[in-house]
Amino acid sequence: MLSGIVLPVGFPSLPDPWTSSGTTWTSPVDQTPLFETVFAKKDGARKSVLAVVHGQGEHGGRYAHFPHYVKDEVDAVVALDLRGHGRSSGIRGHVERFDAYTDDVFAWISRLKQTYTDVHFLGHSMGGLIGLRLLKNQPDVALKSVCISAPLLGLSLPVPAIKRWVGLALSNVWGELQLGTGIDASLVSHDPEVVRAYKMDRLNHDRATPRFFTQMQAASADTAAWRGPVRRPVMFVIPTSDGIVDAPLNKHFAESLEADVKEIHFYEGFFHEAFNEVGKERVFSDLQQWLRKNST
Repeated sequence: MLSGIVLPVGFPSLPDPWTSSGTTWTSPVDQTPLFETVFAKKDGARKSVLAVVHGQGEHGGRYAHFPHYVKDEVDAVVALDLRGHGRSSGIRGHVERFDAYTDDVFAWISRLKQTYTDVHFLGHSMGGLIGLRLLKNQPDVALKSVCISAPLLGLSLPVPAIKRWVGLALSNVWGELQLGTGIDASLVSHDPEVVRAYKMDRLNHDRATPRFFTQMQAASADTAAWRGPVRRPVMFVIPTSDGIVDAPLNKHFAESLEADVKEIHFYEGFFHEAFNEVGKERVFSDLQQWLRKNST
């Protein structure tokens, strides 16, 4: 296993015969070095890949348990560390414009297409918002299927007025100032081992800058108002007891989105990270079936 990956106690390790490695590449957006974690079959099969984009404050190494569940559906799982996250370069929790993330991911998918025939996308939380931005801005993106998990279309709890004021006031004059997000790690999962591992993981961070805040809010509002159409098969994973993002808003958005092929899966009582929850096997079973249906 790639060094630095912290798996929660009880989580499955890489299946045999899979291996892990890391690669740094340069984003064509502005030459920022970005890191990807590669989990792949040792036999070198390169037909299909699940491309994973994480949420705000975390990193791709937290998806090391995915190969155990999707090993029969894809030949690799490749997880990107967004700029300012994990092992990628950039100020922690900062972006000058939100769609720099989207442009990075579009370039990354084009890069993956040089190796893999079929690219399936999975974005969680902010990664889900980025995935929706990608579908909105690049409707012909070469993806076999898309899975959007708990997208960051709105926050579950209102941002305190003082933080909102600071974000708006400083965005253009001190946009790189790093502030704490105040997110409670216990809201990611009911599994105490997941919460413990999240807190121990040195590649996670709790930083967000005023510029990131205003850019994220604008991107979230713009995307939440979008109704499609989407020409790629899209699946939504919506945990109903999400204390981080706005689950009712996500439900309304998913149901309203015009898409040629669409599935919406609700997980009653689940917290924010459905793929890390107690009962995650059901979520992975739905993902397995989704990948299988869209791999023909």
